[in-house]
Amino acid sequence: MIKEMSKSYLQDEKEFRVLELGSGCGLLGIGLAATHSNVEVVLTDAHVSFADKKTGEEWTSLQWLQQNIDLNCDIFGSQDQVSVSKLFWGDAEDLELIREKSRKEFDIIVGSEILYNNHDAFEGLIDTLLDIRGDPVILIGYKERRLGESKFFAMAEDYFTFTKKKIGNRADNLYLAELVRK
Repeated sequence: MIKEMSKSYLQDEKEFRVLELGSGCGLLGIGLAATHSNVEVVLTDAHVSFADKKTGEEWTSLQWLQQNIDLNCDIFGSQDQVSVSKLFWGDAEDLELIREKSRKEFDIIVGSEILYNNHDAFEGLIDTLLDIRGDPVILIGYKERRLGESKFFAMAEDYFTFTKKKIGNRADNLYLAELVRK
């Protein structure tokens, strides 16, 4: 996904503000920041708690994201290039807090593997995508497994037009969808 974004969306030298939805461990956003000094990324995830299986220590998804940023900060152009924010899809208050911290609109909204078996969250995801201000490019990378992708796109077609592009190796069933608000 980073390769395709670099080739098709980030080729200008201007600064880009990227909001990553459902960041998980932050691989996509951290990778974008590491390969593009002109990209500022806000990694988001729901505030989920879990226990480290080895140590039993309690963590939240946001602490995990921050730790991954801290562990990789030497590969960014600046310490402020990547940040973490809570965003539960469909929660207008979470999105407003991100707006207040950012004070600038996002140029690109990205999500990688956020459609995988996540049916119950699709309505909130669509609400979040509609509530983001400005006219950002919206990109969703996914592997087609027929577990949720078609349901998401069926729900989204009332609000977005979209194009799907096959990326990666032919056998991988990897796609990059660009959504445009109607």
